[in-house]
Amino acid sequence: MKSYLYTIPNALALTTAIIYVACRILVALFPDGFFAIGQSWFHGIVLNSGAVLAGASEARLRIDVDNNGSWDVDGGYKPVGSLSDGAYSQTIDWTNAWTAVRGRHKYEICADAKNAVPNELNENNNCVTRLLDVTTLPTPTPTPTPPPAGGPCDISFPENRFRVCFFDGTTPSGNADPVLRQVLEPQIPSPVGAYASAVDHNWGTARVTPTQKFDQVSGTWRGKINFQPGTYVFHVASDDGVRLRVGGTRIINAWQDQTTDDIASNPVELSGPTNVVLFWYENADNAKIKLWWDFTPPPPEELENPTVYLSWPIDNEKIDADLDGGLMPVTLDWSFEDPEDEDADQSRY
Repeated sequence: MKSYLYTIPNALALTTAIIYVACRILVALFPDGFFAIGQSWFHGIVLNSGAVLAGASEARLRIDVDNNGSWDVDGGYKPVGSLSDGAYSQTIDWTNAWTAVRGRHKYEICADAKNAVPNELNENNNCVTRLLDVTTLPTPTPTPTPPPAGGPCDISFPENRFRVCFFDGTTPSGNADPVLRQVLEPQIPSPVGAYASAVDHNWGTARVTPTQKFDQVSGTWRGKINFQPGTYVFHVASDDGVRLRVGGTRIINAWQDQTTDDIASNPVELSGPTNVVLFWYENADNAKIKLWWDFTPPPPEELENPTVYLSWPIDNEKIDADLDGGLMPVTLDWSFEDPEDEDADQSRY
């Protein structure tokens, strides 16, 4: 009976080849080569090509990092189950067994490392060692730069514009909690009527730009907006959840994962500076938030047309109109120059 263990030292797709030792458990390794390794892994296949059952055993990996005769890394034991005769096999892996460095190293792999398989012809040839030259290391993947800290959220209401505080996670805060970033939106005219883009962001599947996060991010917008007197209907477009408070009253509440292009509030009567708060969160995939509003001015006041009665000067005396009828008295006094008659009595005209 013969059993074979094919072991493959590898990392980031290494090339490999086989050597062997003639014994009941045959260890096979690929010969020395030049490898580019980061986190190494070793892959083994135990193969029984003998005519009888090979009982359960264990395989072992060791690495001599400095090639100085001292085993520095113990990859540990891997169990190998019983293998029936006739080329039955089992795969063994040592994952991230060693973080490679440049230089010449030695590794050893042993089949039946604890001598569990009886009646071997030669117990001294179960292990094989090979040299491994590491000449080039892969370029490490850069660690993403964390979003800059934004300090505590400024919960004041800027006049005629919005300030947004972005938070990590899908729960925007209403308090002065630490933020990822806080940003001032563009100025809004004052006083304002209808307005099409108070808040307008569509990031799609890209990063929510101020935060450098793709998902699991939220925001709170605050602003004190000076509204013209009249009736307003507020609109939001959002992916995902959104809430809107105007003058302390919640007028839109759509707090769920969604994609929506227009959610409208009921009409709201407003006049003058009013606090507006917009809450939003993004869970996954696309991200957007938009706020705008429509405006209807109040109807003009109906005024009665006054009736004017004139009192003319008689003998240089002014006459008051009779007020009993509810009439409005008007007295006109004027003077002018007559170019044709300098002596004319101007008070009579």
